[in-house]
Amino acid sequence: MNSQESEDSGSLLLRDYEQAWEHLRHVETVRIQYTGFFFTIVLGSIALAVPLFVQRAESSPALVIASCFAGALTTFSSSLYLSMRRMGVQLRHYRRSIEKIRNHYYGGSVLDEDLKAHFAAEALAKQAGAIQRTNELIILSFTFATLLVELLIVSAIFIEGGRWWQTGIAIIVFLGSAVPVGVAARWSRR
Repeated sequence: MNSQESEDSGSLLLRDYEQAWEHLRHVETVRIQYTGFFFTIVLGSIALAVPLFVQRAESSPALVIASCFAGALTTFSSSLYLSMRRMGVQLRHYRRSIEKIRNHYYGGSVLDEDLKAHFAAEALAKQAGAIQRTNELIILSFTFATLLVELLIVSAIFIEGGRWWQTGIAIIVFLGSAVPVGVAARWSRR
């Protein structure tokens, strides 16, 4: 391999490194936006739900509305969890690509000056894995908590002696939102 081919492959690797780094940063940005959106929805939901149910907690229609509301939150958080898992796969891929290129350059005798700045910033990418797992855990925990709330609401409607259609709606909503939770739980084992 002559020096021109070596220089071309070095610049190609540098471009691959920069592209992987840009993609990694983009996925990080999207993950941060999704997390912010998630907390906005959760806090907004709590702010709307608490005053409503403090006033009408004992009525079956209010409990049916609460069941539908909790079902929507459960489905939302399940789908968000699956998106976070997909982002985690992308982050791992880009981190591995960066690490392979980095190992290639560290294995050589000369480290290109342009790469030194990138390698310093690459240490931040390793912390992204821990942040990713924390986000996934928070969202999955919330998903299971809202599913439990749904189950408690169905129980309250049944114990209160709500009409058959009220109990039926709450059970259908519970079962309908249990499906995305099951899918999310299956993905959490991968």
